[in-house]
Amino acid sequence: MKKNIGPKNRLSRIIIGLVIIAIALHIGLSNVISWPIVVVGIVVLLEGLFSYCVVHGAKGTCDMR
Repeated sequence: MKKNIGPKNRLSRIIIGLVIIAIALHIGLSNVISWPIVVVGIVVLLEGLFSYCVVHGAKGTCDMR
């Protein structure tokens, strides 16, 4: 898998992913809305960890800032 996001974008995705997951955990996992929020947070976090954005990959673009 080729990297298609740069270090600044990678760091921001990791931080945003962790914040989203923390918000969902603060809401409580017994709440129905928190599970989709956790999934979004995990996807954003994984994009940051692997330096690969699914949307950029589908479009064939990259953002190496």
